[in-house]
Amino acid sequence: MKINLNKDEEFIQMIPGDYILDNETVVDNPLGMSANKLTANIHAVIAKTNTLTNLANSIKKAGFGIIDIFMSPSLAGQVVLAEEEKKIGVVLIDIGEDTSDIIIYKNSKVVFSCVLPIGGALISHSIAEKMMLSLDKAEDIKIHYGYAGDKMPGIEEELSVAHLSGSGKGFRKVLTKDISKIIDQKLNKIFEQFDDIIKKSNYKDELFAGIVFTGGSSLLRGFISQAKKYFSCPVRMGSISFNIKNKNYKGPQYSTIAGIGSVIESNNIKKLNCMPDIKLMHIYLEKFKDFFKELF
Repeated sequence: MKINLNKDEEFIQMIPGDYILDNETVVDNPLGMSANKLTANIHAVIAKTNTLTNLANSIKKAGFGIIDIFMSPSLAGQVVLAEEEKKIGVVLIDIGEDTSDIIIYKNSKVVFSCVLPIGGALISHSIAEKMMLSLDKAEDIKIHYGYAGDKMPGIEEELSVAHLSGSGKGFRKVLTKDISKIIDQKLNKIFEQFDDIIKKSNYKDELFAGIVFTGGSSLLRGFISQAKKYFSCPVRMGSISFNIKNKNYKGPQYSTIAGIGSVIESNNIKKLNCMPDIKLMHIYLEKFKDFFKELF
């Protein structure tokens, strides 16, 4: 099968799936086997050339280079998913501030992936708009007082916030339960879009390990409980914990960086591209290896 790319697209990662011998036998590794015809199922990851060029230029200006390019959720999946989950079917959703990465595993293979332009920032924007707050204040309230679902114990019932410039003077009261309603509404819409994508993948009924959420925006209090209510499948948080120089890093926001460390530590690096100084980059690579050895 030939994949026709647009002029502004290029491959960034080819993830092997299974192999079919003579249109009949399906195997994970065809080495040492004989057949008249060999067919491979490959998961191709494609990106916009302009996006990759801008990324490479930014990294080069910083004095670094690109060793390899990986799909972000595949990195997170290496450290937050169990092999059994990948085998029986699982979807990993890495929800960040502006985007969400979705990857589906079945029979220990990547069978689907995509990036959605939605993230935790949508919740902050909704709070700011409906409560007439600055975006910074809305983000602050979401992080420190926001919760999804039923009331979280220990959270203040009433907050005192400043009026937006030009809309009034002094302070006014904002109830955390009203903030919660806004969060629930927006979060359910985000879940709805996730669910639609999972349905379109045609694997929804085969994901027996359910959904694993990771990424910084999944830290919202009540997030996992609300997700369990929305999705009719198992749901859990995919987190990571490690120590570097006596400092502990713990949480779903570190899953991708821990995945990068796993790849570097295993020497799963294939190509050296866009490197302004090869010798300098080798020095940086060794530093990264030493940095991540403490994780694994």
